[in-house]
Amino acid sequence: MGKGSAGGQSPNAGMACVIVDVLYSFICDCPVRRGSWDCWAKSGCAMIVPLPTIGRRQRGLTESNDMLRDRARRAIASQKQPTVTVLSSLHSAHDALGYLPNAAIEEVAAYTEATINDVWGVATFYTNFRFTPPAEHSVEVCWGPTCHILGAARIKKDCLEALDLSDEGNTSDGKVSLKYNTCLGACSQAPVVSIDHRLYGRITPERMQKHVERLRDGARASPG
Repeated sequence: MGKGSAGGQSPNAGMACVIVDVLYSFICDCPVRRGSWDCWAKSGCAMIVPLPTIGRRQRGLTESNDMLRDRARRAIASQKQPTVTVLSSLHSAHDALGYLPNAAIEEVAAYTEATINDVWGVATFYTNFRFTPPAEHSVEVCWGPTCHILGAARIKKDCLEALDLSDEGNTSDGKVSLKYNTCLGACSQAPVVSIDHRLYGRITPERMQKHVERLRDGARASPG
């Protein structure tokens, strides 16, 4: 995002004010710390991160911030590989929590001695990370070339209709989260979906419909 002119108001000024006011310590290293659009526009010290959920209270959050922070810290510290990076630490925290709350971002930054700006930069670059609490069940539709050719568009369309969604996201009851995945790594079994982190290959619209119905009813997807 380019820096706005000091003399006028950016078209994104409203968004910038909200994010800077709420997340100022995360995105601005300026010693003035005025926390306003004026500060960023004039001095360029703040990085505006266009994520609507950052810095806001997460809906559906059942754990306290201290509990999330402790779980993230333990997950990050438990990495066994010889080289620990920001990306590997983000993966560890995400695997443990199911998403990346603000506390996890802070813990990754502290552990890797990176700036919070840098951690956000890595986290938001990869589409597999999420920043809101996951639903009770997860459904991922592979959108890779092979799956696309072999019927993923129909699977996606039927999933959206069955879940009453217009695009990927969580159902209104919080039971199912739908996401498109660029590749689930099982091209020979295309089209492929992942349901609660279990892969289902050569999926048909009929089988997918049954899986989704079971999830909406609160049951786990069947093995077939």
